[in-house]
Amino acid sequence: MIALTAHGALAQEFLKGREAEIISYRALGEKEFLERICEAETIIHNASAIQCDDIEHALSSNFDVTRVLVRTLEKKNPGVHLVHISSMSILDTACAKRYASPSTMDAYAYSKYLAETYILKSSLARVSSVRFATLFYSDPSRDGLSKLVSDAARLNSIELINDGESQRDFLPLPVAVEYLDKICASQTIGKRCLTLASGRATSFRDIAQILNALAPTLEIKNRVIENSRPVLSSFSKESIEQIGEINFSLAEAIESYFNFLKNSS
Repeated sequence: MIALTAHGALAQEFLKGREAEIISYRALGEKEFLERICEAETIIHNASAIQCDDIEHALSSNFDVTRVLVRTLEKKNPGVHLVHISSMSILDTACAKRYASPSTMDAYAYSKYLAETYILKSSLARVSSVRFATLFYSDPSRDGLSKLVSDAARLNSIELINDGESQRDFLPLPVAVEYLDKICASQTIGKRCLTLASGRATSFRDIAQILNALAPTLEIKNRVIENSRPVLSSFSKESIEQIGEINFSLAEAIESYFNFLKNSS
């Protein structure tokens, strides 16, 4: 049995057509939660309160439950495959293969860094810590790409920042979940960190061109922001090649979501 510890978009997508269930610490309470996780063969764990007021809030939301989870599994379910949903925010923006300095991390990133390293240092024999590239949720409240597509479809107008020069490695949510499914099915013994990215950097200017082709009268505005924060966009394909690359077209995913929005408006 596969258990997911969160209710979010990733979990909801994973539940489609798969034998899995949500076992939530917050919904069940500590006692029942700990009893249920001891029955699971695979646990997809995602403690991710992104909006954290301060370091204490971040630790209580993203680390404390992880620590209790791991300590219980070590004692009562040591053969479980623990798949931890980590974050790209813990990585150095100059090099995706190393951690950023903890002193430069915000509260959210620091809590995710502690969770990942704690899990990797545990006595559990099967651990996969997974970091996704920029997910394309097809939900304008969740990511910038979805917001651009939504604005293009509904307002016929989009706004770029600094001429859309910033780049991302986009991964549509259904593709991310397919990778997660592959990881869960793996019988690999040991501990590994997997950075799931397409290996293709796409600028927001490129996105604007795709949207302009779908909406020829699209208004494209620009806003200048100085000293914008760097974001990782250059990744190797080492991890996806290790578990089996899934081919997809970002342009087709954008077009599909654009058409869905146009037809539902």
